Amino acid sequence: MEGSNAHMLDALRQALLMLDGRPAGRRRIVLMIAEKRDRGSTARLPEVVERIQRLNATVYWLTYSPFLEPFTVRPKTAEDLKPEAERNKIRRGALRPSPDDTPVPADLGPGGWIYGIGELIRLQQPDLSRLFTKTTGGRTLGFLKKNALERAIQLVSEEVHRQYILSFEPKGGEPGKFHAIRVTVKNRPELQVKTRDGYWALQ
Repeated sequence: MEGSNAHMLDALRQALLMLDGRPAGRRRIVLMIAEKRDRGSTARLPEVVERIQRLNATVYWLTYSPFLEPFTVRPKTAEDLKPEAERNKIRRGALRPSPDDTPVPADLGPGGWIYGIGELIRLQQPDLSRLFTKTTGGRTLGFLKKNALERAIQLVSEEVHRQYILSFEPKGGEPGKFHAIRVTVKNRPELQVKTRDGYWALQ
Protein backbone atom coordinates (compact mmCIF):
# COMPACT_ATOMS: atom_id res chain seq x y z
CA MET A 1 0.00 0.00 0.00
CA GLU A 2 1.30 3.42 -0.91
CA GLY A 3 0.38 6.84 0.36
CA SER A 4 -0.31 8.26 3.79
CA ASN A 5 -3.62 6.50 4.49
CA ALA A 6 -4.46 2.88 5.17
CA HIS A 7 -8.17 2.16 4.69
CA MET A 8 -8.33 -1.30 6.26
CA LEU A 9 -11.92 -1.04 7.47
CA ASP A 10 -13.07 0.17 4.06
CA ALA A 11 -11.24 -2.72 2.36
CA LEU A 12 -12.65 -5.26 4.81
CA ARG A 13 -16.18 -3.93 4.37
CA GLN A 14 -15.83 -4.19 0.58
CA ALA A 15 -14.57 -7.77 0.87
CA LEU A 16 -17.58 -8.66 3.01
CA LEU A 17 -19.96 -7.08 0.50
CA MET A 18 -18.42 -9.27 -2.20
CA LEU A 19 -18.66 -12.39 -0.03
CA ASP A 20 -22.30 -11.64 0.71
CA GLY A 21 -23.07 -12.47 -2.90
CA ARG A 22 -21.54 -15.94 -2.68
CA PRO A 23 -23.72 -19.07 -2.24
CA ALA A 24 -24.91 -19.55 1.32
CA GLY A 25 -23.20 -22.93 1.73
CA ARG A 26 -19.69 -21.61 1.00
CA ARG A 27 -17.22 -20.73 3.74
CA ARG A 28 -16.48 -17.04 3.96
CA ILE A 29 -12.81 -16.31 4.61
CA VAL A 30 -11.00 -12.98 4.26
CA LEU A 31 -7.19 -12.78 3.99
CA MET A 32 -6.00 -9.29 4.88
CA ILE A 33 -2.42 -8.24 4.05
CA ALA A 34 -2.21 -4.87 5.73
CA GLU A 35 -1.09 -2.79 8.66
CA LYS A 36 -2.59 -3.30 12.10
CA ARG A 37 -4.25 0.09 12.52
CA ASP A 38 -6.60 2.04 10.32
CA ARG A 39 -5.82 5.54 9.07
CA GLY A 40 -8.63 7.13 7.14
CA SER A 41 -11.51 4.70 6.56
CA THR A 42 -15.05 6.01 6.29
CA ALA A 43 -16.46 2.67 7.50
CA ARG A 44 -17.10 2.48 11.23
CA LEU A 45 -15.73 -0.36 13.35
CA PRO A 46 -19.10 -1.47 14.86
CA GLU A 47 -20.62 -1.63 11.35
CA VAL A 48 -17.86 -3.92 10.04
CA VAL A 49 -17.91 -6.12 13.16
CA GLU A 50 -21.68 -6.61 12.83
CA ARG A 51 -21.40 -7.42 9.13
CA ILE A 52 -18.73 -10.05 9.82
CA GLN A 53 -20.95 -11.64 12.46
CA ARG A 54 -23.98 -11.74 10.19
CA LEU A 55 -21.93 -13.43 7.42
CA ASN A 56 -20.15 -15.77 9.86
CA ALA A 57 -16.87 -14.85 8.17
CA THR A 58 -13.36 -15.71 9.35
CA VAL A 59 -10.50 -13.23 9.06
CA TYR A 60 -6.81 -14.08 8.65
CA TRP A 61 -4.53 -11.05 8.88
CA LEU A 62 -0.92 -10.85 7.67
CA THR A 63 0.64 -7.72 9.14
CA TYR A 64 3.69 -5.70 8.19
CA SER A 65 5.26 -2.39 9.20
CA PRO A 66 5.75 0.32 6.53
CA PHE A 67 8.27 1.87 8.91
CA LEU A 68 10.51 -1.23 8.99
CA GLU A 69 9.97 -2.44 5.41
CA PRO A 70 12.57 -0.12 3.75
CA PHE A 71 15.26 -1.53 6.06
CA THR A 72 14.61 -5.13 5.02
CA VAL A 73 15.30 -4.82 1.28
CA ARG A 74 18.58 -4.65 -0.64
CA PRO A 75 20.02 -1.10 -0.56
CA LYS A 76 19.62 0.67 -3.88
CA THR A 77 22.49 2.13 -5.87
CA ALA A 78 22.70 4.98 -8.37
CA GLU A 79 22.49 2.38 -11.15
CA ASP A 80 19.10 1.21 -9.89
CA LEU A 81 17.68 4.71 -10.26
CA LYS A 82 18.52 4.92 -13.97
CA PRO A 83 15.92 4.05 -16.63
CA GLU A 84 16.15 0.38 -17.62
CA ALA A 85 17.56 1.18 -21.09
CA GLU A 86 20.39 3.30 -19.65
CA ARG A 87 21.66 0.84 -17.05
CA ASN A 88 25.15 -0.56 -17.52
CA LYS A 89 24.60 -4.28 -17.37
CA ILE A 90 27.52 -6.67 -17.21
CA ARG A 91 27.57 -8.93 -20.28
CA ARG A 92 30.07 -11.70 -20.96
CA GLY A 93 32.45 -10.77 -23.75
CA ALA A 94 31.19 -7.19 -24.00
CA LEU A 95 33.16 -4.12 -23.03
CA ARG A 96 30.73 -1.91 -21.14
CA PRO A 97 31.23 0.49 -18.24
CA SER A 98 30.83 -1.03 -14.81
CA PRO A 99 27.52 -0.36 -13.03
CA ASP A 100 27.47 2.69 -10.77
CA ASP A 101 27.42 1.11 -7.31
CA THR A 102 27.23 4.43 -5.47
CA PRO A 103 24.77 3.84 -2.59
CA VAL A 104 21.72 6.08 -2.32
CA PRO A 105 19.75 6.83 0.87
CA ALA A 106 16.84 4.53 1.55
CA ASP A 107 13.47 5.77 0.36
CA LEU A 108 11.41 5.58 3.53
CA GLY A 109 8.23 6.54 1.67
CA PRO A 110 5.04 6.24 3.76
CA GLY A 111 7.07 4.37 6.35
CA GLY A 112 9.43 7.27 7.03
CA TRP A 113 10.29 8.91 10.31
CA ILE A 114 7.13 11.02 10.32
CA TYR A 115 5.15 7.83 9.93
CA GLY A 116 7.10 6.28 12.82
CA ILE A 117 6.23 9.18 15.09
CA GLY A 118 2.61 8.95 13.99
CA GLU A 119 2.58 5.25 14.84
CA LEU A 120 3.51 6.05 18.42
CA ILE A 121 0.50 8.34 18.57
CA ARG A 122 -1.76 5.75 16.94
CA LEU A 123 -0.89 3.08 19.53
CA GLN A 124 -4.04 4.16 21.35
CA GLN A 125 -6.13 3.03 18.36
CA PRO A 126 -7.32 -0.60 18.28
CA ASP A 127 -5.16 -3.29 16.76
CA LEU A 128 -7.58 -4.40 14.05
CA SER A 129 -5.57 -7.50 13.18
CA ARG A 130 -5.95 -8.93 16.69
CA LEU A 131 -9.53 -7.77 17.09
CA PHE A 132 -10.90 -9.35 13.92
CA THR A 133 -8.90 -12.59 14.03
CA LYS A 134 -9.72 -13.23 17.68
CA THR A 135 -13.42 -12.52 17.32
CA THR A 136 -13.77 -14.62 14.15
CA GLY A 137 -11.51 -17.57 15.00
CA GLY A 138 -8.82 -16.63 12.47
CA ARG A 139 -5.14 -15.98 12.95
CA THR A 140 -2.64 -13.10 12.86
CA LEU A 141 0.82 -13.53 11.34
CA GLY A 142 3.52 -10.91 10.86
CA PHE A 143 6.12 -10.66 8.09
CA LEU A 144 8.92 -8.37 6.98
CA LYS A 145 10.25 -9.92 3.77
CA LYS A 146 8.68 -11.43 0.67
CA ASN A 147 9.71 -15.00 1.50
CA ALA A 148 8.14 -14.66 4.96
CA LEU A 149 4.92 -13.45 3.33
CA GLU A 150 4.90 -16.45 1.03
CA ARG A 151 5.38 -18.82 3.98
CA ALA A 152 2.57 -17.10 5.90
CA ILE A 153 0.16 -17.45 2.97
CA GLN A 154 1.10 -21.12 2.63
CA LEU A 155 0.54 -21.70 6.36
CA VAL A 156 -2.91 -20.08 6.23
CA SER A 157 -3.83 -22.19 3.19
CA GLU A 158 -2.78 -25.40 4.92
CA GLU A 159 -4.62 -24.48 8.12
CA VAL A 160 -7.87 -23.69 6.31
CA HIS A 161 -7.83 -27.02 4.48
CA ARG A 162 -7.09 -29.02 7.66
CA GLN A 163 -10.00 -27.66 9.65
CA TYR A 164 -13.15 -29.44 10.76
CA ILE A 165 -16.03 -27.02 11.11
CA LEU A 166 -18.45 -27.30 14.03
CA SER A 167 -21.48 -25.06 14.05
CA PHE A 168 -24.62 -24.51 16.09
CA GLU A 169 -27.67 -22.32 15.95
CA PRO A 170 -27.80 -20.08 19.02
CA LYS A 171 -30.99 -19.34 20.83
CA GLY A 172 -32.43 -15.87 20.64
CA GLY A 173 -31.38 -13.39 23.27
CA GLU A 174 -31.25 -9.76 24.21
CA PRO A 175 -30.02 -7.78 21.17
CA GLY A 176 -26.45 -6.58 21.61
CA LYS A 177 -25.62 -9.03 24.41
CA PHE A 178 -22.33 -10.92 24.08
CA HIS A 179 -22.31 -14.70 24.55
CA ALA A 180 -18.93 -16.37 25.13
CA ILE A 181 -18.00 -19.61 23.36
CA ARG A 182 -15.67 -22.29 24.75
CA VAL A 183 -14.87 -25.55 22.97
CA THR A 184 -12.78 -28.46 24.29
CA VAL A 185 -12.07 -32.03 23.13
CA LYS A 186 -13.21 -34.57 25.70
CA ASN A 187 -10.40 -36.58 27.27
CA ARG A 188 -7.80 -34.95 24.98
CA PRO A 189 -6.41 -31.97 26.93
CA GLU A 190 -3.30 -31.82 24.72
CA LEU A 191 -5.36 -30.86 21.66
CA GLN A 192 -6.01 -27.23 20.89
CA VAL A 193 -9.33 -26.05 19.52
CA LYS A 194 -9.59 -22.70 17.79
CA THR A 195 -12.83 -20.80 17.98
CA ARG A 196 -14.11 -17.26 18.05
CA ASP A 197 -14.47 -15.70 21.48
CA GLY A 198 -18.25 -15.58 21.18
CA TYR A 199 -21.05 -13.82 19.41
CA TRP A 200 -23.38 -10.89 19.87
CA ALA A 201 -27.11 -11.51 19.80
CA LEU A 202 -28.68 -9.73 16.84
CA GLN A 203 -32.15 -8.35 16.42
